[in-house]
Order: sequence, then structure tokens, then C-alpha cells
Amino acid sequence: ASAFVTPASQLSGRSRLAFPCALHAMPGATVQKGAAPNEFTVEITGSDAEIKKFGKVVYDKIFRDQKEMMKKQPIPGFKPGTVPPFMMSRIKFAAIKEICRETSMAALEENGITPSEDQSEIKFEFEGVKDGDVPAFCEKTKWKPGDDITFKATGVKGFVGGQSPFAEPLSISERLN
Repeated sequence: ASAFVTPASQLSGRSRLAFPCALHAMPGATVQKGAAPNEFTVEITGSDAEIKKFGKVVYDKIFRDQKEMMKKQPIPGFKPGTVPPFMMSRIKFAAIKEICRETSMAALEENGITPSEDQSEIKFEFEGVKDGDVPAFCEKTKWKPGDDITFKATGVKGFVGGQSPFAEPLSISERLN
């Protein structure tokens, strides 16, 4: 993780789907119960899930957010608003993680599972790459924004039947409305 590159969802101040396009109909997704309660394993076949457009939107959003941040906090030796070349791979890594995270949560929703806000423990696996190593995935596949991503996500948290058991209980007035 880079001190300079922040996922688009955090930069925009929203926790989910802060992108101008949403994911729909995920035929390339399978969701299975995970090892712990309220944890699931999601497998996404990129070419079947049709996430190309979404992936390009996510990458572009993160890149724009980084340019804005570089205007406010320029790196010495670069014009304000210029994203240094050494940061481009970090932006790509952040985009891939965000695409995988959002796609996993969309797959849960399509299976009637409410995703948890805390998705900090998701682990991603890419075919032929050890330990969810995003830089190795990029190097091996030569991934570009808009390309497919096939992956397995473990530790995706969600709740069957709606609300989290840890959520604040509704007040009497909220229950009556």
C-alpha cells in the first residue's frame, strides 16, 4: 500500500460505488459460504462477469482523484496536478484491488447477501500468482484499464437476510415508521 495512492471509495468520501457506473448481472460469479460466520468466498470469471467498462471507470476515477491530490500536495520536482510516472503502477494496483472488492460485494448483493461495510480482511487470489500479489498479477497479465480480471476473494463479509447483527437496534419510533 502506498501513502500516496488511496482507493477511490476513500478519496470520494463514500464507502461504496462512488463510480458513475454500476455492476449488474454477474453470470461469471459464484458465492460460497466461507470458514467463519458471515464470511463468504467469491469467485469471479472476468470475461463472464463483464467488468471491463467498470474497471476502466474505477481506474479513471482513482487517476483523477490522484491528480486532484497532486494539485493540493505536489511532489517536489513535478508540476502541481502532475502524477509522477513512478506512481502509475501504484494507481493500477489500487484500481485492481478496488475492482475486485466492488465486484465481490456486487456478487454478494446479487445472491441476496448484504455486504458488510468492513471488508478489510478480504484476500484476493489470481490464477498463477502467489498470495494475491497484485504487482505480480499486473506483470504476468500486462493488465490495462478495461481488461478482464479473474480472481477468487476469500473473507468477504456479509449478512444473509439484511441487517448486520451488530448494527444499532432501531428505536421505537423508527420501528413504528
